[in-house]
Amino acid sequence: MMRILATFFVVLFILTGCNQSEGVPSEQSAATHNPTADEILFKNPNADIFQLGGIIYSTFAA
Repeated sequence: MMRILATFFVVLFILTGCNQSEGVPSEQSAATHNPTADEILFKNPNADIFQLGGIIYSTFAA
């Protein structure tokens, strides 16, 4: 029983350690505003976008 419990905690420790990404911010989590047309076109010059009411809509996922 003790061996099973120890194995469980080791696996739990490894899985939680591999799941944390606080030190490496992703591109999507770094955005704090809606992208501008210039930002979208900088990433993809061929992007199909339109603007309505100050919000940019596109047909691709950034």
